[in-house]
Amino acid sequence: MKKIKLFPKIFLYTFAIMSFLIIISHLLIYFIFPITYLENRKDSIKNTADILAESIDGLDKSFINKYLELFSKNNEVKVFIKNGAIDNEVNLENKIDINLDSENNSVIIEERSVKTREDENLVLYFVSSKDMKREAKNISLSFLPYTLIVSFIFSIAISYFYTKIIVSPIVEITKVTNNMMKLEKDALLKVKSYDEIGSLKNQINTLYIRLLGVIDDLDKKNKEIIELEKMKVEFLRSTSHELKTPLASLRIILENMKYNVGKYKDRDKYLSVSIETIDKLTKMTVEILKVSSFQELKDDKELLNINQEVKTILEDYMVLSNNKNIEINNFLDEEEIYMSKLALRKVLANLVSNAVKYSYANGKINIGVKNNYFFIENSCEPLNEKQIKESFDLFSGVEDKSSNGLGLFIVKNILLNYGINYKFEKSDIGMIFYFKLPNIYS
Repeated sequence: MKKIKLFPKIFLYTFAIMSFLIIISHLLIYFIFPITYLENRKDSIKNTADILAESIDGLDKSFINKYLELFSKNNEVKVFIKNGAIDNEVNLENKIDINLDSENNSVIIEERSVKTREDENLVLYFVSSKDMKREAKNISLSFLPYTLIVSFIFSIAISYFYTKIIVSPIVEITKVTNNMMKLEKDALLKVKSYDEIGSLKNQINTLYIRLLGVIDDLDKKNKEIIELEKMKVEFLRSTSHELKTPLASLRIILENMKYNVGKYKDRDKYLSVSIETIDKLTKMTVEILKVSSFQELKDDKELLNINQEVKTILEDYMVLSNNKNIEINNFLDEEEIYMSKLALRKVLANLVSNAVKYSYANGKINIGVKNNYFFIENSCEPLNEKQIKESFDLFSGVEDKSSNGLGLFIVKNILLNYGINYKFEKSDIGMIFYFKLPNIYS
């Protein structure tokens, strides 16, 4: 039975129980029916005796004799008249064919008194002698086979439908959970009731939805990790390549100083140049490490007010902007962005730094939001297409001692890490940098 499936197992159990009850009930009928049949027969003879005695009471004696004789011939119940004298009583054993010693023979005797028209009292015996137990058993055996067949047919039908009702939800759960194992998105159970089965289906659906959510989150995290690793590989590849140039230059200077070649005999001058180069490389390395750390800040998000962050950044550049007499116009209001505070401040600091640094004296800087794009615009010499492209390259300003060559490169990498679109282009007064404000609920 352990290897049989649930439907045939429940069907067999149900059918076996119903068959047992059917057999027990029919056996009870077979053995109890003769007893009830005999009791009913007694009641029937008693009623017959009452009715007959009442109907002949007060009639002529000769008519009564003929009537009772005719009644006895046509019925199983025999009627005899007892004489008045005790010694002339009816010998029932001789009058009817009975065996009083037989255990199977049932004799029912009812006694009634009637008066004739001649005012004579007559005592009537109503006698029925028959093997009623055998008769009752024969009657029960005549219909019990048919009832057994009909009962078994009904038990098979009831067992089938009962088993189907019980097993159907389990079969449905099995089928749907098989689809859930294949991670089909629409594999959910239909809840049509609020009983234990309905509650179980709800729990399975809830667990499956949560499982899909966890899997989606893991896929998303996995993709982010893969993308982050790709970015790190590309970043390290580009940085290692670009660092070779200043290091090679530094090595050439030091070798020429070592062998007193040409102008490098002036060691004091080129020692200073070498130290400056080393300091620059150190600063670049620090910035590279910062960019690498900003790439890992994607999950450290919070809702930030851009205007507040811009005001904080502008305070750091107030002295420099005042020295150049730059007019700063802040058109920001209550715009918000959902990202890491450190990352946002690094982006804004680099953009403000470049705007102040490259603006004309007595120029101006405009900061605001337009068409859901944050922008920072400064009055300066417009760049051509090649210069715009190179401005995002690593160490593009390496020859410029006032620049570490990482400003817009850092901005680009941080914005790309958050999937934020950006653009850098000419404007009416110089150059303008845009980046899109993403939906804060995404």
